[in-house]
Amino acid sequence: MTPDVAIVDGRYELTALAEGTTRKMWTTLVLKRTGKSWHLTAIRNMLPAAP
Repeated sequence: MTPDVAIVDGRYELTALAEGTTRKMWTTLVLKRTGKSWHLTAIRNMLPAAP
């Protein structure tokens, strides 16, 4: 890992799906800084398993 790389975890919700359902998702992003800009280099979306 270097100061030019960031790993970000987040959660988001998809709404207005079929039959009016929603889906709670998790995501992990890997970003790389080039100059003054950050660029997305990888993304992983996950639907958590039901408890």
